[in-house]
Amino acid sequence: MIPITCALNPLSGREASMPAVPKAETPRRVAVVGAGPAGLMAAAERGHEVILLERSDRHGGQINLAAVPPHKDNLRFISDYLYRKAQRAGVAFRFSCGATPESVRELSPDAVIVATGSLPVIPRFCASAAGAVPAQDILSGAEAGENVLVLGGGLIGCETAEYLATRGRSVTVVEMLPQLAKDMEWCARVLLLRRMASLGINLRPGNEILSIGADNAVTVRNEKGREDPLSCFDTLVVAVGYASNAVGTINDVARISRRCREVGALLSVDAVHIAPHKAIDMDAIGADMLFCSAYKFFGGHIGIAAVRKSVFEALDTYRLHPAPSTAPGKLETGTQSHEAIASIVPAVDFIAGLGTGSTRRERLVSGFERIERHENGLADIIRQGLADVPNLKLYQSEGPKTATVAFTLEGRQPGDVCRKLCDRYGIFAADGDYYAETLAHRVGVDRIGGWVRVGFAPYNTEEEAELLVRAVREIAAG
Repeated sequence: MIPITCALNPLSGREASMPAVPKAETPRRVAVVGAGPAGLMAAAERGHEVILLERSDRHGGQINLAAVPPHKDNLRFISDYLYRKAQRAGVAFRFSCGATPESVRELSPDAVIVATGSLPVIPRFCASAAGAVPAQDILSGAEAGENVLVLGGGLIGCETAEYLATRGRSVTVVEMLPQLAKDMEWCARVLLLRRMASLGINLRPGNEILSIGADNAVTVRNEKGREDPLSCFDTLVVAVGYASNAVGTINDVARISRRCREVGALLSVDAVHIAPHKAIDMDAIGADMLFCSAYKFFGGHIGIAAVRKSVFEALDTYRLHPAPSTAPGKLETGTQSHEAIASIVPAVDFIAGLGTGSTRRERLVSGFERIERHENGLADIIRQGLADVPNLKLYQSEGPKTATVAFTLEGRQPGDVCRKLCDRYGIFAADGDYYAETLAHRVGVDRIGGWVRVGFAPYNTEEEAELLVRAVREIAAG
């Protein structure tokens, strides 16, 4: 039975379990940033004195873009309805007014709600390609060429493709998953796919990008396993993960870097998962850009970007108008989190304190080597202890990997296994796909909610690893 839901009213179908939001007993002064649907709804609900700041000259946010593709113009009614509702609630609107720390402080609000939504991004592997633009730019009026390749066949990609095809463009849609527009409501999806076919759009679901040739031609593997060339680009950006956040596989980034150099591509490395497990040498692996998060290695919640100076200076970043256009400030989103920055040095010193050497770098490398040995020893206990458990499947690479163990138990939801580990044995494990949606789909675990994943840290012990083996065996035995 499919539950009743509503994109605008989260209470729909949940009236018994989610009471209506009450009016505030003591109205306060609230600043809301962003006049998209989230900002408009937040502004009107509780009866506070609300001042809403919007950078553009109109309300609606990304609903205005969603209403651009064919047959979607009625979506504008949603933003108009929410706008009128906010007006009736007495919300004071300030359009063409970008929010800054200073302008918000001048309002002296008791609370600030940031409802600015998300920013569109270009896939990393084509960020420097000539003519590469996000779909939102096209829907905002940016001109497209005569032959258009749309990378990504979800709702936005397919609707943008239809929009371009109705304007006389020759359009090809490439999607790695076997089905297009899976994120759409089924009836609307069927109608959209029929219209796309009638417009002559070249639809390529189940296509995986394989390589970038010497002439910057992109080669894909189609749904039948054959290789096809698609198009040529002047510059390409290849983005890879250093290690899998789901199953721990460590990729040969140095090899990928050499291939990038052969075709003049830039290499961007997601090092979030590798950072707490292994020492990273950006020069040795040949990365142009490398990203990680300090919380992964015991610091605060703050992102870290390491970018080669020449690349950084050439990057055209999304930023607010008052933000600097020079590196490194052009990547910042405002006032930096100084308290989180202050947590990085103690975290680095902690790892260095586990090692030996005359310099901090030497102590860090030594400390990580010690962490690797300890964590991999614990992971080996788990892998060997679970290898013969009936109906249990381990997901792991034959090659290098971090101390990350992912598994499934046939007939049991990963979430249920995690709850039993916690309730019965005091063991915290997580379930899900850990942002590895493509891998989860390829191995089929997306249908059951992903994997059970267990990771290790320097403070874990052999006794804890052995307890986990016993706990999983008992859960598997029923």
